[in-house]
Amino acid sequence: MTVLMQLSEIADILPGTTIPGRIDNLPPGPYHILMPRHASEDGQPIKYSDIPLDERSQVMLDRVPSPQRHLCCGDLLFMSRGIKNRSCVIEELPEDGPAVAPIVFHVIRPKQDRIIPGYLAWVLNQSRTQNTIAREIRTSSVSTPMVPRKDFEKLLLPVPSRERQQQLTELSLLMLRELRLQHRLAELTEQRNGGLGAKLLQQLTDNEISS
Repeated sequence: MTVLMQLSEIADILPGTTIPGRIDNLPPGPYHILMPRHASEDGQPIKYSDIPLDERSQVMLDRVPSPQRHLCCGDLLFMSRGIKNRSCVIEELPEDGPAVAPIVFHVIRPKQDRIIPGYLAWVLNQSRTQNTIAREIRTSSVSTPMVPRKDFEKLLLPVPSRERQQQLTELSLLMLRELRLQHRLAELTEQRNGGLGAKLLQQLTDNEISS
């Protein structure tokens, strides 16, 4: 049986951490920062070990975030700014210090006795849900569109049985894997075609010179 529930009934919605100034200018420290560039637009789960070393930030913060703001595995990062309001599940975090997310994110902490994180990310990323967010929740009265947290908490979502949630979670992971493979295939095809084109052009040039 599927029931409609407000987001606040199945998850806690926490604000991101205020980080003054540019992160690149902050001194080194204990806090890992998960940035928007770490959250893919297609909703791939976030694994910290997959983030290249040169794209990681570990800094000192003037104001120490409360432990509640520390990210946990199973949390979702929801992009609350702009028009692409995607969600990504945090699958893996660094082991050598706490991680936090900047204020551009809402941190969704699922009540895991009610909702599976992977299912919640999947349903939030569906076009129907995204359209509802754009039409009924996201504000456009400021220079950068944003999703207010208090309104976001009232979003109604379908919550099926635990078994069905698990099925849809596994299906979504397979679809994301297929999408990743398609992207990789497109990159390899472009490289191959580029190499072939360069070779053909070189042959034409060599033939012109020899004639």
